[in-house]
Amino acid sequence: PPPPPPPPPPPHAAAGPAASPAAASSGKQRRQQQRRRRQRNLPGHAAAHGTAKSEAVMAMPPIEWQDRGTTGFIFGCVVVPLFFFGGIALLVALGRRGNDGYAYAPGLKGAPAILVWRILVFGFCLSALGVDFKHSTTPWNLAYFTVWNWLIVNFYFFLGIMVSCVRVFKPQLVPQPDDHGTGSRFTRLLFSTFHIVGEMEAPMATFVAIVVWAYLAPNTGWEFFLTYSSISQHLVNAVIMTTDFFLAGYLVNPAHVFVVIVLASAYTGWHMIANMTWGIMCYPFMATNLRLFPAVTIALVAMVVLIYYVYFGLSKLKTSHCCCAKEHLTFAPVKREAADSVPRSNDRGITMV
Repeated sequence: PPPPPPPPPPPHAAAGPAASPAAASSGKQRRQQQRRRRQRNLPGHAAAHGTAKSEAVMAMPPIEWQDRGTTGFIFGCVVVPLFFFGGIALLVALGRRGNDGYAYAPGLKGAPAILVWRILVFGFCLSALGVDFKHSTTPWNLAYFTVWNWLIVNFYFFLGIMVSCVRVFKPQLVPQPDDHGTGSRFTRLLFSTFHIVGEMEAPMATFVAIVVWAYLAPNTGWEFFLTYSSISQHLVNAVIMTTDFFLAGYLVNPAHVFVVIVLASAYTGWHMIANMTWGIMCYPFMATNLRLFPAVTIALVAMVVLIYYVYFGLSKLKTSHCCCAKEHLTFAPVKREAADSVPRSNDRGITMV
């Protein structure tokens, strides 16, 4: 008969010194895998970095439930609604100040070239958005501020195309900054909306680029941000918004600074509600459990406001060095008597604004 099989090793043998390195190695591998999964869920990490499609799809953001009794949570519950509703109230109350001089200034001379530029940029924005949602059809894509920001960029250039079409094909309908009665109600609303969206998105696009390349990429791995989708939404966005800011005629109104505060507080409030509901944590600095969460929030808001006023300074530079008609790009309200003496059209019948 065959010899009996050897007896199994005692239970303590598996936990002995020989098995300890393997267990430690296995635990280390699990932690590395969890870290890679968290990194793949960071904003802008589409499927362009060589992994399998099943792994590259942006799934639900990382889960990290926050306590509801911390100082950061209470601070957010008080400050976020205050900034949001207070910003809207102040924008409504003070937003009209200083608009007379430049609320409707549409842009540089050479409107057909600007129209072509905006059509090309809008096509690029749609392509980047399509790539992002092609690899991630889950609605959790909308949980990230990067996607919010990129959708606003798309909306801005859509409005810009309409503004340029009015300038090229119906110049007589372009509203004049010194006379709100010119143009149609639709064109006045169009130019005003384009103005306020540009004031909001140009600083926000720069803010996103600074946060990503100064904080997120160095701390989570550069390779995950060097993709077509990420570079489009975290770097090119600031370039195209700043370029179009100089091509557009609107000037940043200091009374409109509340628009960036409203957008920032709206996303912060949404993120807090989403964490309470689903436990998602899109950005590490949004964790209310952090002792420094109030300081981080105030610092981010201050950064956004500072960038806004940088664009306000660029507005003055634009009036001095860009080939806009300076009569209609002034920070002081334009008087009706002075405006009546300004020629309204050139020799081809094109309105000069």
